[in-house]
Amino acid sequence: MFNKERLTLIALTLVALLLAGCGLFGPKSFDIVVRIEPPVEGVKILVDGVHRTTTEADGQVELKVKANAKLTAELEGYTFKQKELKVTEDGEYVFEIETSPGRKGAIVSVKTVLEDIQVWAGETPFEDLDLPSTVEVVLDDDEEVEVAVDWTAAEEDYDYETAGVYELEGVLVPGEGITNPDNITAKVKVVVEDKGPYDGAKDYLAGFFADYEEIGPDVDKLTLPTEIDLGDGVTAKVTWASSNPEVLREDGTINRTAEDVEVTLTGTITIEQAGPEGQAEEDPTVFTITVTVLADPKLKAEALVEELEAIDGPKHYSEVADILKLIEDAKEAVEAITGNPALRNELRLRVLGVESKVNETLEGHVQAVLGGAIGESGNPLKLFDALKAFWDAEEQYKQVYWYMVKFMGALEGINHDAIEPSDVDIIQEELIEKAPQVDAERLIVWEIVWAAKMTELPGSLSQFKGVLQQHADLFQRLNLEDDDDEYTVLNKYADFIVEFAFPPVSATLDHIQLAIDVANWEAFLDALGDAFDSVERDDLDRAEILFSYLTEDEVLLDKLGTPLPDIPDEEDGVMAYFAGLMAHLDLLLDIFEAETSSELWAALHAEGVEFEYLYEKLAEGYLREIGTKYEGKAQWGDADDFEDRLEQIEGIIQGAINAVNTENLKVILAKFGEFKEEDHEDALWALLIELDLATPVASVEYPTEALDLDLEDPETGFDPDKLPFYKDALLGLGNLPDKAEDINDVDASFKQIVGIIAQETLNTTVCSTDGRLKFRALI
Repeated sequence: MFNKERLTLIALTLVALLLAGCGLFGPKSFDIVVRIEPPVEGVKILVDGVHRTTTEADGQVELKVKANAKLTAELEGYTFKQKELKVTEDGEYVFEIETSPGRKGAIVSVKTVLEDIQVWAGETPFEDLDLPSTVEVVLDDDEEVEVAVDWTAAEEDYDYETAGVYELEGVLVPGEGITNPDNITAKVKVVVEDKGPYDGAKDYLAGFFADYEEIGPDVDKLTLPTEIDLGDGVTAKVTWASSNPEVLREDGTINRTAEDVEVTLTGTITIEQAGPEGQAEEDPTVFTITVTVLADPKLKAEALVEELEAIDGPKHYSEVADILKLIEDAKEAVEAITGNPALRNELRLRVLGVESKVNETLEGHVQAVLGGAIGESGNPLKLFDALKAFWDAEEQYKQVYWYMVKFMGALEGINHDAIEPSDVDIIQEELIEKAPQVDAERLIVWEIVWAAKMTELPGSLSQFKGVLQQHADLFQRLNLEDDDDEYTVLNKYADFIVEFAFPPVSATLDHIQLAIDVANWEAFLDALGDAFDSVERDDLDRAEILFSYLTEDEVLLDKLGTPLPDIPDEEDGVMAYFAGLMAHLDLLLDIFEAETSSELWAALHAEGVEFEYLYEKLAEGYLREIGTKYEGKAQWGDADDFEDRLEQIEGIIQGAINAVNTENLKVILAKFGEFKEEDHEDALWALLIELDLATPVASVEYPTEALDLDLEDPETGFDPDKLPFYKDALLGLGNLPDKAEDINDVDASFKQIVGIIAQETLNTTVCSTDGRLKFRALI
């Protein structure tokens, strides 16, 4: 037994142990979180001086330690405000960084001044805004650094479709060692503007300047719009700037000169709108227009005449065009003078005086060239000297110029008895410019033309072909590969080269090219005619090959010996016309070449062809009739028009279709002849339905019209309740043919049968609303 004093001592000892963190069986443990602020990864956490763990990326770590354990944090280069922390309970223990290698301090302000962003309403969603990704900030030690900005949260404060001013805030994202204890943000204003008023102002200005693209002498001052009422309390103010205020000032004052002057006016538009929801202040946009301030007529005319009189020439052909244009400009300017007829007449005479001198100079040079080229005194040297005096004549072409004048008629366009100043252009274009070509081509032209001429002798065609092959690179569309066994194209080349280029003294390669093109057309037209005559695939294939060598040119088409047909659509051109003809014939050949009823049916319904009265169940009959009876041949007679031939070929096919339809109709009509008294009315109804389904077909007597029974057409007057009457009417017709071969007049037999639908009085009429014969029973 313990006495009372000893028990009290034991109790006090237990309490002291508990207060010291010790249980009855050892020290107490706590679950804690150690955190580094701001977060840093890799900080060593020591417990009672022993390294227990290291912080993660989030700057913290969980531990289980004994009561009264002493925590310390270590990381090279870092110091912490808390040197040591004692663990006395569960919870979080924080070490705050005092210094670090990357420590820069805390953000105290944003240095970067962000300019307002202006956008048009409805055009710039948030993701398209040009928001800065970084800004410069000032730290608590006055250091300036750049930090990132996150604008994501600002999107909810922005409506790009509604005009207004939006202040967006961006969250600063500091780098390592930088803190933002005051949560400072980056701010920018986005001004969303209504584009409508600006468009309205620009439209107004555009309309105003539509009458002032050229500002004539009748306008002393241009009243430039400075304020535009756009309605609904909106006003646009415009301030102007001029690219040439000496001619057109900002206030519209005009100072004309002797020349037309282009001036660019720039108007700065500011929108003013009533009410608190108005546009942002100082919100301009720009309108730019370039106008021409026309010269003062008097000053312009005097200046041009003075410029004209100062000319000493022309001394060379290269000056002619500019001088002649100056003369025309001066004439036009003089005639534009008003209110001063004396000055106008004076200037007019001065211009005519200069023009006369210029024309005399030009005609003199033309006369010198003609003198050196014709008559007994003419010779190559004299001609060359005359050319060299005014044109860029070259020594190496001295003999070529003489050759071209003497043998090629280069100057035939000049009337020797009435020389014109413009004759200098003929000499330039026909002699000077063509001489190099003629010089380079002469020997080749002679060789080709004489080879063509020699084909008139037996056995010379191969030599001619060899010459063409040798010079093939000089020509286009030369067909030496796709000729036939009879050398049709090659013979035509020879014939047309002789026609167009013989004798060769006056020929060029252009003449030979023309002959080639004309020969290609003639060969094609012959082949196309053969294809239409034969309606054979091989002949059409031949025409299509030759078609690839054609070109469309009015000059060569006029040279064709075979006249071309009238082209219905001239805009498409001749080539397109013939391509269409061949495509059409190709579709018709598909019909003739069909080997099965399904092939024929598809060919008859191809896009580009159209036939009437087609019944699929008769396709086998169409196949036999088209393929055996007609064999795709036509009797052209005097028809030489390709379109007429197409119609005849289509007529052959439609005729075959009609013949099969007629035979089928005769079979059905014969069934009505077999109908007897004892047969039921329903059998008659079935026959009428069969006749309905087999029509319309072409009338035998009038092929352009149709035989048609349409029981569903109200105009036909068919009534199933009247079948007994129809039966009586049919039997009352007497002895109808009961065999197809006995029906001689199909139209008449059809009318008889259709006539049974009439009651009491038979009256058969022709309905022409759709171009077909319609037999209607009038009740």
